[in-house]
This record gives sequence, structure tokens and C-alpha cells, in this order.
Amino acid sequence: MNTSLYTILCIVIRVGAVVWFLATVMAVPQFVVMIADTGGSALSLWTIGSALVSLLATALLWIYPGALARLAASRASQQPFSSNIGGADLQWIAFSVLGLWFVMQGALYLLMGSARALAVTYAMQADSVVGAMQWVDTLVYGPGQMLLGIALCFGARGMVRLLRTARYASPVKHTDDLAHE
Repeated sequence: MNTSLYTILCIVIRVGAVVWFLATVMAVPQFVVMIADTGGSALSLWTIGSALVSLLATALLWIYPGALARLAASRASQQPFSSNIGGADLQWIAFSVLGLWFVMQGALYLLMGSARALAVTYAMQADSVVGAMQWVDTLVYGPGQMLLGIALCFGARGMVRLLRTARYASPVKHTDDLAHE
């Protein structure tokens, strides 16, 4: 397969857009709790506005990754180089690595969040609503992110097929699919 730095940067930018989108979606429960606590104040509007701007930015990065890729790599981005790995396989590798990154980040969040929740609970007494919310956040967000990462890692081929089918209206044959025919 002939590709270029520009093509690889577009893939990386799209993966970054997926990470940003998923992080925003995973933060929605925290936004809901924050809005409920503030009772419709300016902070609530700021929270909703920042989430909407974040979603809009991820959509723009997904649709137009070339604009940022051209800024990141000047003239060298157009020089082709050859590789035995196809575009669908590159996407599969990128989604698998992204899934592993989510698993590691979720595990770290679970570990650090548990320590923070334990400290908040101890400092504010066991019946504190803040301590309980800290535990709920930790026990939902960390494992949720880990499960999302595992699903992304093991479902990367299916996701590539889904994206390719949506984009080109036909599934892409992978190298291991061709070996079984």
C-alpha cells in the first residue's frame, strides 16, 4: 500500500477525535450531577456549553482532519512511502491501541479515584453525600472506561468494517479474511 504522512496524520487526528468524543460522553454523568447541584446557575450553562463545543469540535475533527494534518506536516506530508499494511489494517491497529489506552486509563482512574473517595469519605464522615458521590463516580467511570476500552480493543475489526460500510457502502476485505476464502 502506498500512503503518505498526510494520510497517517488524518487517521491519528480521527482517533484523537474519537478519544475526545468518548471522554466527553463519559463525563456526562458528572455534568448531570454538577447541574443538579448548582440548580441552573451560570455554571450549569457553562457546563452544557463546554460539552456542546467539545462535541462540535470532535465532529469537525472527524469530518475535516485534513486541515489540521496539513498544518502539522508541511511539504513532507505529500511524499509517498510504501507499506505492506492496508488502510483497514491501520485503522484496526489504531482502534486496538486506543482500546488498550482506555483500559489503562480506566484502571488508573479506578485506583486513584478509590484513594480520593476513601480520603473524602474519611474526612467528611461516612454519611456524607459528597463522599458517596465520589465513590459512585469512581466505581462507574473507571470500570466503564475499562469496559469501553476492552470492547474497543476486541471489537476493532468490527468497528473498522462498520466505518468502512458506512463510508463506502461495502465492507472491506482484510488480509486474514482473504486467507479464509
